[in-house]
Amino acid sequence: MALICLTSACQPERPMHKVVYKVKSTSGSVAVAYTQLNGEKSDMVEVKTPWTKTLSFRNTVVYLLVANPNEYGDISCEILLDGKSLKFEESKYPNDKVACALFIP
Repeated sequence: MALICLTSACQPERPMHKVVYKVKSTSGSVAVAYTQLNGEKSDMVEVKTPWTKTLSFRNTVVYLLVANPNEYGDISCEILLDGKSLKFEESKYPNDKVACALFIP
């Protein structure tokens, strides 16, 4: 007799993945918002660049939003998954926003 498991409780838990957010700008500072450990988006906060933040996630989508409050400069965002760059976006002035998103298995 075979036992068939139809619930998620029967599946092994997915491993955690190391996620690194990276932000660069030529103006020296930007405003960022990102997916936090609890899955919620952080408030926009001003940070000096280059800026990095390392967190661990599993089975979710993470976002990194960057805005340039300065009247000059280029900005970029990057998301690394387990040390490998999987998402990179950049914007040149006068465009003042850029966003990166990535599914974490």
